[in-house]
Amino acid sequence: MGIHIHFVYENKEQEQGHNPIDCKYYCSDFCNQSANGENYQGWNGCHEVDESQPCDNCGKKMLGVDDYDNNYWAAVDFVNEIGSDYDRTES
Repeated sequence: MGIHIHFVYENKEQEQGHNPIDCKYYCSDFCNQSANGENYQGWNGCHEVDESQPCDNCGKKMLGVDDYDNNYWAAVDFVNEIGSDYDRTES
């Protein structure tokens, strides 16, 4: 869930101290650099978002916090279900 964010400003002069007009979300720093070229603003990763969304460069699905929590607990339930059928005393 380390989403990279690239902030979009109206023009280059507004980057310092102004609110962005848009944000682009990337699954990795590689996608951020690839998509933005000379406009790459440096590392801005490890963000979380509430809802899942595709990477704005490669389209990979990035899990949001809500979906991550649901998938995590579904996996825990699955492991617990398998574990209950497994006899640890057998060799």
